[in-house]
Amino acid sequence: MLLTKRVMIKWNPANIKWYESKDYIFTKWKDEFEVKVEDLSDGSGASVEVQCDGCDEILTIKWNDYKRYIDKDNKYYCRNCNNKSLINIETRSKTKLKNSKTFKEWCIKNLPKKNIEYYIIIVGL
Repeated sequence: MLLTKRVMIKWNPANIKWYESKDYIFTKWKDEFEVKVEDLSDGSGASVEVQCDGCDEILTIKWNDYKRYIDKDNKYYCRNCNNKSLINIETRSKTKLKNSKTFKEWCIKNLPKKNIEYYIIIVGL
């Protein structure tokens, strides 16, 4: 759960158009101004406080990391809870299977050429 509601941001050339499009009024470069968290761009490095929806631990993380790791059900889980999640175990297993190689592919990539020929001819890969 996101705890921070507002953050202080400094004007810079990379964010002026974004915040002006959100109706913030530009003052001058490097001036600080207060922004609602929901107005931050997805790539913002602003620090926000979040509470893990699994173990209730309160963490300070960057906004872009929060956006990246927010779950489908709009919940945030810390690294420990995320690793314990059955949903993520299933997802990781599917990813590993999708990215895995056959024994033959592994041999071709990792063995010297003469050994590959041996395995293809003798072992019957």
